[in-house]
Amino acid sequence: MTRKLKIFFHMLDLVGPQNACIGLGQVLLQRGHQVYFLTKSDNRIGEKFSKYGFTVIAVGDEKEKTKEEVEIERMEELKMIQSFGLFKKQSTLENLKSVLNDEMSTMMHEVHQKQEPVIKELIEKEKPDLIVSDSIGVCPPSLKYSGIPWVSIYCSNPLGLFKSKQLPPPTSGFPTYGSQDGWEDYWVEYLKLHDDKFSIDHHHLLEMFNYPSEPFEITSPYLNIYQFPKELDYTDVIQLPDTFVRVDAFCRDEISDYQLPEHFRNKFTSNDKLIYFSLGSIGNCNLDLLKRVISILGRTKYFCIISKGAFHDKIELPDNCYGENFLPQTKILPMVDLAIIHGGNNSLTESFYFGKPVIVMPLFYDQFDNAQRVDEKGYGVRIDPYDFKDEYLIEVIEKLLNDQELNQKMKAISQRIQSDQSKLNACIRMEQLVIDNNDK
Repeated sequence: MTRKLKIFFHMLDLVGPQNACIGLGQVLLQRGHQVYFLTKSDNRIGEKFSKYGFTVIAVGDEKEKTKEEVEIERMEELKMIQSFGLFKKQSTLENLKSVLNDEMSTMMHEVHQKQEPVIKELIEKEKPDLIVSDSIGVCPPSLKYSGIPWVSIYCSNPLGLFKSKQLPPPTSGFPTYGSQDGWEDYWVEYLKLHDDKFSIDHHHLLEMFNYPSEPFEITSPYLNIYQFPKELDYTDVIQLPDTFVRVDAFCRDEISDYQLPEHFRNKFTSNDKLIYFSLGSIGNCNLDLLKRVISILGRTKYFCIISKGAFHDKIELPDNCYGENFLPQTKILPMVDLAIIHGGNNSLTESFYFGKPVIVMPLFYDQFDNAQRVDEKGYGVRIDPYDFKDEYLIEVIEKLLNDQELNQKMKAISQRIQSDQSKLNACIRMEQLVIDNNDK
């Protein structure tokens, strides 16, 4: 496409959506477009986007904060998440109730209220060609109702996007095949907890800012881009409309190189196996689980790279492990032979992008669905993080590391993903959407 487009990105203030949008936005930048990230007034987040070459526009009303103030606020948010009751043995339905608690919903709603007038004025002034939203449905209304074509990005497990009764209810972690016991009851509760709650917020925003009443919809009538490897997709059960486009992985390209420290590199040879362990930015707040798995890894003969998270000062590592509070995951994954992850969609798809078998310990939301899908498709193993024996985890590690057939399959998947260039194809669809809209 020869014409340079002006494209607005807006996403939830969470690491997953941010990283997904960065990955897609990078391709659009490479194709010569102007890419703007609309985000809250936070130097830390602004720098995260601007270092990749995106133009950052603050749409919040927060005052500029020092790095120390930002870090204090971040730690307070993580401690609040610890208090939600996510990290304990419970059903997936009870877990969903913990995730979609009133405090979290209120916070999101207040952010949208503050951002709406700013975003509306910005759209009227800048007149973007395309708007991209990763919001799980509810967002400042002007993103959807400005008359400008908009694209829905869905970076979670796509069950929540498809909402097909032929498939398990989103967040349930139920098997895709076989018995459907419990499906109907879970669907009722899911829609009540998820869609009904979001619908109330959606209509409140429409009324507050004088928009016509429209039903709450998670999908865009223009284009919906979701992230899931072809090998895991649910298209063996359902067919999707033409407005749905799958991307294998939004996997971002890190702009700086990364090397493990020399003192750790000197401990192993090219014949040794490496394991990467991360529970994600939120999951790493589960210190009991983090410490337990690290202790088990310390008893293996393998070398391990650990993402320690925000509470890194409370984590001690065995001699065969190296870790930092934050690690560039897309630089680490190519180095290792196995990934132990929480099952967040970015971590899962990035593991597939680099051809790594996975052990998935799901903690909340769509992670249960990802863990189940990986397990039932045979690309890894689902382990209940609150109900496993140390010896079982070691046994699974040994099995996956030494399964030559699986490792060859994962390498082939990696080669396919990188040759298919599904991210590029999605961006071409976005460009075509603008062309088609202008021709009307």
